[in-house]
Amino acid sequence: GAFFAAGGGFGWMDSKGYEVPGGQGQDFNLNWLVHAGIVWRSTSPWVGRFGLYFQHVSNRGMNKVNPGLNTLGPTLGLGRRF
Repeated sequence: GAFFAAGGGFGWMDSKGYEVPGGQGQDFNLNWLVHAGIVWRSTSPWVGRFGLYFQHVSNRGMNKVNPGLNTLGPTLGLGRRF
């Protein structure tokens, strides 16, 4: 089967403001994410998952320094049903 999740919210980071070239402009930021992948189920109680996770963090222009941050990476999981 397949799975899909999406969401968003807000958070804080150590932005460094103008001190570091390319740094985020402020500590308060907004983010959104997408996580999708496939699930392997069998007759055994074990379940495997593989997916890709994407996240974007930005201050949405609330500060003149707003380079944004995008991350993309694989996820791998192994679980057991009870």
